[in-house]
Amino acid sequence: MGDRIVFSIVVFIITFVPGLMGVFKPVLAYKTTATNTLKKTPSKSAIKRYKISSYISMIIGCVMIVLILLGYTDVG
Repeated sequence: MGDRIVFSIVVFIITFVPGLMGVFKPVLAYKTTATNTLKKTPSKSAIKRYKISSYISMIIGCVMIVLILLGYTDVG
């Protein structure tokens, strides 16, 4: 059970935390990506895309955490 908890925490940090950042601070998420390092403000459509992708990242993270805690994946 301990391995599942550790693995779910890692998945939470990798998928859910950046998703939260993209939902609440999409401009910061836009500026911290490697392809958009310029100091310009993003367009409204770019902000919308980052918010949608952040929601998808959070959903994928939640599904993975539930699957890990239920034991449907083989970690080792």
